[in-house]
Amino acid sequence: MRKYIQVYVYMHGRQKRAGTIIDDTYYTFRTPNEFMIKYHGFCISYKLLEKLLIEGVKYIVIHYIGSKERIVYRTTIDKFLHSDYEYIYKGIDIQKCVPVDEMEVLFRIPIIHKEKQRTLLEFQ
Repeated sequence: MRKYIQVYVYMHGRQKRAGTIIDDTYYTFRTPNEFMIKYHGFCISYKLLEKLLIEGVKYIVIHYIGSKERIVYRTTIDKFLHSDYEYIYKGIDIQKCVPVDEMEVLFRIPIIHKEKQRTLLEFQ
């Protein structure tokens, strides 16, 4: 039987869905606001990583939704846990960070905005 768990975290005074565990993989979404420019990658709370480890998670898949493209990255939980890049969020929560250069890109989808779609169709 497949394992399926919704993962919630407490942020900004309320509960927020952080992602989903399916079997041995944790799936989460990120936006440009959540991209760490300093580390050129993404960060995850160390407390959450510990919980994911207890649940048997081996892989982390990050769906990045940018303004020009969507990119799906995959890495291992070990890469996050053993990363040298970290910072303390609001003085209370340690975040472990992994640069996107160290993640596998599963696929990229360019986003074509509606006004550009019309222009492309006019030329066909």
